[in-house]
Amino acid sequence: MPAPANPINIRHNGLSVREQFAVLQLSPSDKRKALLNVGKAVRKHSRQRIRQQKTLSGQSMAARKNRRKRKKMLRGLSRTMGIQANANQAVIGWRNPVTGAIAKRQQEGLSQTMSSRDLPKITRATYDEPCPKNIARALIRAGFTIKRKRGKGHKRPSLAWITEHLTFGMAGAILRELTDKPQQSRWRIPLAARPF
Repeated sequence: MPAPANPINIRHNGLSVREQFAVLQLSPSDKRKALLNVGKAVRKHSRQRIRQQKTLSGQSMAARKNRRKRKKMLRGLSRTMGIQANANQAVIGWRNPVTGAIAKRQQEGLSQTMSSRDLPKITRATYDEPCPKNIARALIRAGFTIKRKRGKGHKRPSLAWITEHLTFGMAGAILRELTDKPQQSRWRIPLAARPF
């Protein structure tokens, strides 16, 4: 009996029934090899998207908030991405659990809560260092003034005066006083999803 001109082709998850049956007939070692090749292909495409800074949907990844450090995102995650495969599945991940947690937050856009304990300790020497320019600018914006040498009243100091006469610790205390903001002990850091 001749084959029909338009045979019915049943497919499920991208594979025809015949192809799925052929996969089931593979030995465990061949299944592992096949899944390992699939994992390598997925990793290759993920790395390509990271290089192009594109998400799974083809859109541009959310840029860093710090405009001065607009380096490409996720480059470190791309380099350390590994594959584990057996006869049933292939898993793409990271051996280092900290790196894996970072990848999950980036992939799903999970916010992170940090406390003052998570931050590096500021030593006494740091408090005694000269006031940095960014804090000096913040003081000026907050309305910091000093007494005039001659006459009455106050005046706004220059950036150079603040960095020369105030320490890091003094400037921070004055800034908190001017802005009336108590020291924070916990911060919630939102993170944009960057599925790769």
